[in-house]
Amino acid sequence: MKKFSLFAAIFAAVVATGCSDKKTQDFADKVADFVKANQVDSLSAVYPEAKFDSIAFSGDFETIELKKTDVDGVTRAYFGDIAYIDVEQDENGALKIIKSSGIAAFPQDKLDLAIKTGMVNDSISDVDKANRMSDAGFFSWLAERQSAELDNIISLKSGKAKLAGMFGEGNYSYVIDATLTNTAKTDIPADAYSIEYTITYHGEESNGWRNTYKTGSQDGVDLKAGESQDIKIKKDHVGSIGNPKIKWNLSPEELGKFLTFTGSEYSEYQNASEQAKPE
Repeated sequence: MKKFSLFAAIFAAVVATGCSDKKTQDFADKVADFVKANQVDSLSAVYPEAKFDSIAFSGDFETIELKKTDVDGVTRAYFGDIAYIDVEQDENGALKIIKSSGIAAFPQDKLDLAIKTGMVNDSISDVDKANRMSDAGFFSWLAERQSAELDNIISLKSGKAKLAGMFGEGNYSYVIDATLTNTAKTDIPADAYSIEYTITYHGEESNGWRNTYKTGSQDGVDLKAGESQDIKIKKDHVGSIGNPKIKWNLSPEELGKFLTFTGSEYSEYQNASEQAKPE
């Protein structure tokens, strides 16, 4: 979280006994500076309700326009046509923000997912949006619900393991020929997933000739949208290998990069949460 050492001087400049247009305009100008510089602490000092992790305007604008509201003592400052803040003067004459809209109050990857899953709409304030985005339960619910679709984003077709070489009794090299296909409409980077498989080690007399099993892992490869690539899964000094599958290295928030949504997911999550509450 970034600090803004000159805030005290700036804040003092907008303290007044009267909420003049000039002072409100200056205040809006400074707020715009805070947001553009991601100065969370400085914005929070004049926006007590906000608990933002990061801030940014959702687009560019050229002018800031003031308009009176129906609420006595509250002025609305429009940042072009992309955002606004409602400014109020408190009992000490200081200006503060009581509501905002059009400020992205969370990272862009979360914002993208919020839009796709119906978490963001024009009828709720930025504070409400930020509160929704901090709801870890929704992302867990979404990850569980979308796990089947996630499993199918990369199609993995593989043959049986082939013996590729011998190193000694019960100690071999195996290779599986496989094909990866990206079925999504988005490129998938290699670090988004890995390939896991089961390793079998043949038993020895000391453990009663029982086989032991472990999980092996191989890095993924870059896959463009719709692309297929042939790969080899290879492991030396083992009894055998098999059962390859995709393991995703994605947080629930990152699911939105590859999955499709109806836009009603957040409402469905709220309904499911309400029904799960004890009576």
